[in-house]
Amino acid sequence: MTGQPAHPTVGAVLRDLARRPAHYLIVRWHWKSALMSAVIRGVLFFAATLRSGLDAAGAAFAIEFAFRAVTSGVFSSVTQAFRRASPDWAATLVVVAGLPLIAHALEYGVHWLGGTEQLRRAMVASMAFTVVSAAFTLYVMRRGALLVGDDDGRSFRQDLAAMPRLIAAFTAALVRGLWRFVTRPWRSKAAAGRA
Repeated sequence: MTGQPAHPTVGAVLRDLARRPAHYLIVRWHWKSALMSAVIRGVLFFAATLRSGLDAAGAAFAIEFAFRAVTSGVFSSVTQAFRRASPDWAATLVVVAGLPLIAHALEYGVHWLGGTEQLRRAMVASMAFTVVSAAFTLYVMRRGALLVGDDDGRSFRQDLAAMPRLIAAFTAALVRGLWRFVTRPWRSKAAAGRA
């Protein structure tokens, strides 16, 4: 965002998105995420519909691949715009909840129109994957990976080489966060007992 501070507010990012939609939809279309997401999610839809036969699974793959090749590039461009936004919790909420709601509504419509069999099963798998993948994408973008455009993006090969380390760090952060959430009632009681 030209002329914006290094850490814009979530509101400033939303205003910039509204003022310059073509910048995020076309100019900064995120080819790295589009490629990865189209392949991974295409395979996910293929597997989810395989019980209906190879033709149905192949059709579901083709629909999802085409859909994600376009939309994942757009949604990841928006995610990249939020990577430095503050407060962190609000930016994370937009990326992990807001964007997926829009994406899955569109995804359902495209597959419904395309006649995808086992659609509910495939959508559940896709939504579960999205919760993790949206959080992971934001996590790695905040650490300088999977960036495109003028945000000091590395090569795709460098991004892929960094993935094992980033996946391990992300997993550790998830486990720590889950542990803190689960043990919070006991920590609160212990703190109250010491007071």
